[in-house]
Amino acid sequence: LYCGFFTGFLDSVSFVECIFTIRPGFPVFSELITVGVGGSLINHDTLIVANAGAEGLVIEGSFENHGKLVITEALHTGLSIKSSGTVINLGRLEIDSIDATGIGLEGSAVLINEGFIDIVSQYNRYGIYDDENGSTLNATGAMINIYGGYPFASAINIDGQLTNEGDIHLFRGDFTGLGKLSNNGNIIMDNPLDDPCLLYTSPSPRDRTRYRMPSSA
Repeated sequence: LYCGFFTGFLDSVSFVECIFTIRPGFPVFSELITVGVGGSLINHDTLIVANAGAEGLVIEGSFENHGKLVITEALHTGLSIKSSGTVINLGRLEIDSIDATGIGLEGSAVLINEGFIDIVSQYNRYGIYDDENGSTLNATGAMINIYGGYPFASAINIDGQLTNEGDIHLFRGDFTGLGKLSNNGNIIMDNPLDDPCLLYTSPSPRDRTRYRMPSSA
């Protein structure tokens, strides 16, 4: 059910079982957007979510980004994907969460990146945190850059599934979690306290098995 489009400044928006769009030439600024179950938000321009409370953009339905999404100053999680929520990034996603986790996945949430993601998360917060059975795909030609909350939190914590076919560059922090990593691309760890290293460049037997990732200690 198409319900309309957003434009201009939105204080706080929450909807379910509706499709809303952000049209080209009509940028949107908001403090909080919640896309509930059955809802869908499609961005074709610029969406800025700032000065939020605990979370900035909450997805329990679906979100497609064809333009630019900027999330900043959330207190807990910049982009929160919950339950069976799905986020597909085809454009540019920038999260400067400061004292918050950049992207959080709960339950069977899905994150698909076919564009560019840049996350800066400091202090004791993660870049990407999947604490259950979520699924993250970084597609061929896609890029994820993360400055994690090292040394208090890792850049990526995966307890679900991470499939990488593109490039992942960890400028600060490392991998943690009990999840499954399938890698057919490049993962580079460039911790400022250590020498840069190329973590994975091609599939190996352990890429397709469940294993315990190294701790951030």
